[in-house]
Amino acid sequence: MTAMLSEPRPPDAAATRVAAVAWVVAPHFGAASEVWMWRQVRGMTRLRPRVICARYQNREVYPLDGIEVNELLINGADPDADWRRWPRRLRNAWAGNFFASTGGERRGLLAHARTNSPDVLLCHFGHTALRMLPVARRLGLPLVAHFHGMDLSSMLQNRWYRRSLERHITGFDAVVVVGSRQREVALNLGTKPDRVHQIPCGVPTDEFTPRRRLDDGTIRIAVVSRLVEVKGVGFVVRAFARVAEQLPNAELHVIGDGPLLEPLKALVTSLVTRASRPCASERTGGAPVPREFGNVFFHRELPNSEVRSRLAGCDIFVQHSITGSDGACEGFGVTVAEAAATGLPVVGTRSGGIADQVVHEQTGLLVEERDVEGTAAAILRLARDPALRRRLGEAGRRRTVELFDTRRQIQRLEDVLLEAMAARPKGGAA
Repeated sequence: MTAMLSEPRPPDAAATRVAAVAWVVAPHFGAASEVWMWRQVRGMTRLRPRVICARYQNREVYPLDGIEVNELLINGADPDADWRRWPRRLRNAWAGNFFASTGGERRGLLAHARTNSPDVLLCHFGHTALRMLPVARRLGLPLVAHFHGMDLSSMLQNRWYRRSLERHITGFDAVVVVGSRQREVALNLGTKPDRVHQIPCGVPTDEFTPRRRLDDGTIRIAVVSRLVEVKGVGFVVRAFARVAEQLPNAELHVIGDGPLLEPLKALVTSLVTRASRPCASERTGGAPVPREFGNVFFHRELPNSEVRSRLAGCDIFVQHSITGSDGACEGFGVTVAEAAATGLPVVGTRSGGIADQVVHEQTGLLVEERDVEGTAAAILRLARDPALRRRLGEAGRRRTVELFDTRRQIQRLEDVLLEAMAARPKGGAA
């Protein structure tokens, strides 16, 4: 991945008038699967963001145009990953926050804060908020915890994390969640209702223009996803095998990478009749794609600009998220919002935040988790009814522009941060 993304940054003149500094703290920055974080940082206009992370990756693809980045966190994304967790747990036992920063990391953060002078901390993921909580308390700064999915689902099976969160979630000045399910979990953990704010990550809807593709007789179905268990791509492949039996010219395009890539290819080989024909985009002069799996095409990870182009050439989007074996659950499907912004009808599951995004029979079709037959039936229904695809797709784009546009979500997030600052003046008590 080398292409640079082009989403515009607000005018520099506006940024220079902003006095308050927001530390945006995350385990890593620049991951392709977390493009929403990059958009948030670049889109802030009322606060001056500075990124604190362990590693800034893909700098050429996700540039920050002068926004300061400090790689101050130690031990990468998971402070619970190796032997160092035991000394840290012992040190933090008295406070009951087993994920709190300690030692050199805490000293480095405090020293940097004293010279850098932040006004508020925005911590992405619950474990990051726990990590930064003692730093925020030491400096008397408001801390806003931004939860996204696993940090309010599968991670709760870790008793050290759950105990830490149960004890300290009320110490966060505000809690941001991306979906209604996460809101319920946060409330059950003890967060006061007036401190929980449901703000989806959103997408820049003006960059995902509605599709205008001529009908060439081929139905193209898109999946854009990390290839991991919770995304349920294997169920889409199984459903597509049934679709292909009735619609030989249908194509399934899987965009993404992950540990399940090779198992999914093996599944395709076992289920879908292999063919030597190229896909329709090749026959009409488009960019070449792999052909070894007949009418299923794996594109691996693509730059966002190319994902937008691929979506514009498809007819149906499928997101078959499931509750994972470890309890992991979808928070907010960014790619679902991107597909809807492109005007594609979505076939999704009633899983986690997907049901917040897709309105059944209005912007797409919902099926139950792991329902292969239901997913195949939904795809076939849309494939055979162009008018239905158009109606649902247009309604989905309107809803996404209204509810999930990135700029609106960033404004709401900045509202929360500014309110937290007003409620706790710098250096003051909660």
